Amino acid sequence: MSTLKSWRRFVAPLVLAGTAMLVGCTDDSLPTCMDPTAQNLLKKILVNSVARGLDLSTREPGWLEKVERATEVKLTMVRTTGTDEEYRKRSCAAQLQMIVPSGTEVSSVEYTIQQTDDRKDLLVEMRGHDYLVLSLGVMTGDEAFKRAIANMPAQKQPATTGAAPSAPSTPSTPAAAAPSAPAPTATGPTKTVADATLIWLNCEDLCHLQYKTVQGELKSALCTEAPICREWAESPPEFNKRIGSRATLTLGSQFVPEGGVTLDSLHGIEWKL
Repeated sequence: MSTLKSWRRFVAPLVLAGTAMLVGCTDDSLPTCMDPTAQNLLKKILVNSVARGLDLSTREPGWLEKVERATEVKLTMVRTTGTDEEYRKRSCAAQLQMIVPSGTEVSSVEYTIQQTDDRKDLLVEMRGHDYLVLSLGVMTGDEAFKRAIANMPAQKQPATTGAAPSAPSTPSTPAAAAPSAPAPTATGPTKTVADATLIWLNCEDLCHLQYKTVQGELKSALCTEAPICREWAESPPEFNKRIGSRATLTLGSQFVPEGGVTLDSLHGIEWKL
């Protein structure tokens, strides 16, 4: 299993035909990142990335298209990103849970969409495990895409309402140095997940833990409330030792103002022998 430090990152201009609805991220970055067209476009890229590691010569004609149609994507987190206000107005990030039916391959990938300074291209950055090799091809755009870029709404200066409370302390990473924002609010434990298998921990923004249920579902929970979350954030190798371990998770819920979403939040963990 790969360690946290071995994740691969790829950045490439994404200019595809028939993507008029994917117009980048301005002030309205959250609705754009949540746009189904954007998610389906990323799904196509991800399915093709997975397929590159398979021997397609043994598959029936049209197999890849069938996989793409049957693949499910679920948006699990949306947030603005960046440390500079101008950058934040042009950028957004989200997490997709992707379930590929062939061999029940399950992957979770984070992506960032950013409008370039000249407003001619979009930059897409994707992060995932080593077993999901992500490489984005550069393609020429059609007139519909060019019109969509040209018709992007003018960037507006967001209204200011005074200083907001600081966000919870997170590890010292570039993404964690974002400007002050309303702090997420958490509730107490509300449920348990038995026999969860730990997959990975991402602390580039708010730490969140990814795990697999006994039913094979890949899920995420914010990892900011439990003391063990702070230990893992300060020492990723300690978490790496736990990758693949089974545990019973105690979860609450946490509202994240930046994304306007309520997510599961880890409150406790009991290891299984």
